[in-house]
Amino acid sequence: MKMIYTNKMKSIGYFLIITLTMLLILNGLFRDLVYAQEKAQQKVLEGVQLFWNAKFDEAIEVLREAITLNTLHQDELFSAYLYMGFSLVRLGGQSEAVDQTFRQAVKANPRLKLDSFKIPPDLLNRFEQLRKSMIGSVYITSNPTGAEVIGYTREKEIKFQGETPFLFDDLLVETYDILILKKDYQEKIWRVNLLPAVVDSFDITLRINEKPFYKKWWTWAGGGVVIASIITIVSTKESSKTQVMHSSDLPMPPDHPQ
Repeated sequence: MKMIYTNKMKSIGYFLIITLTMLLILNGLFRDLVYAQEKAQQKVLEGVQLFWNAKFDEAIEVLREAITLNTLHQDELFSAYLYMGFSLVRLGGQSEAVDQTFRQAVKANPRLKLDSFKIPPDLLNRFEQLRKSMIGSVYITSNPTGAEVIGYTREKEIKFQGETPFLFDDLLVETYDILILKKDYQEKIWRVNLLPAVVDSFDITLRINEKPFYKKWWTWAGGGVVIASIITIVSTKESSKTQVMHSSDLPMPPDHPQ
């Protein structure tokens, strides 16, 4: 009994040690992640400030470091690529390099738009021109209305969701599978290749779900009428068989041949 108790205590001790070790490891990883995020965020702010101070080379270097830390959220990543692109424009960078940087900004967050009161017109127009080549919209209506719409990529990543009628705008130009659902109606799914700077419109008519044959009330009613009719016919035939035939109902014998 003492041996069993000792073994149980050892097992509990090992479990506690392993659990504590894992917690310490996870806590260390969490602190490292938080530190990396804060460091990346700080570098984005520093890079933006360097841009406004016309230190474009330094801005690009700092912003690139922030991006390589791979801990930025969508909005922060958008700002990092955006101001890196702005810096490249001010340095007279190649058009391809500028466009590629702006594309990364749009991909990071397609819905973010620039404030025309804060951004110089030449930079604003350059970015908006590129953005328009990457963004499209889709307007979906249905009959009946109030159907749920889910749009997702081929990688099954949901990109937009809502109820008809609805305009889904600021979408990256790519291929989407669109699923439309409504209770008591058949679902529909179709594939859309979204075009830039265009609002694709779809008016979907949903077909009501037909109930199985045996579940329709009129089937039971109609079936009852048919069964009743069959019973009536059978009953009539049976009753005709059991009727007593009177002499007047018998056929007359044929005439004798002359």
